[in-house]
Amino acid sequence: MHGCAPWFHGHQRPWHAGLLYKRDRHLADILLHSLRADPNLVIGANEPYSVDDATDYTIPEHSEPRGLRQVGIQLRRNLIAEEAGQDEWAERLARALACASDALIE
Repeated sequence: MHGCAPWFHGHQRPWHAGLLYKRDRHLADILLHSLRADPNLVIGANEPYSVDDATDYTIPEHSEPRGLRQVGIQLRRNLIAEEAGQDEWAERLARALACASDALIE
């Protein structure tokens, strides 16, 4: 999990959060479906960044070779700057991850 700037090169980023993946997008797809159920959120798929073998380490080096389900999560920093926003996103992600856990067990 990482925070990203709400603005980049003078342009406001539309995404509230982004889910990042490389080859295995199974977990990301489940989380995307869950988070995008809220019509007030803009959730990016490999936005504002994507996972790349040349620039990333954890997912390509540790997760994918072992067949582990994984996803990177980018949250816009202005949404988690205050405790209320942190609590809101913690609850939102906990619900989405619980749904993903149930789906992966099935």
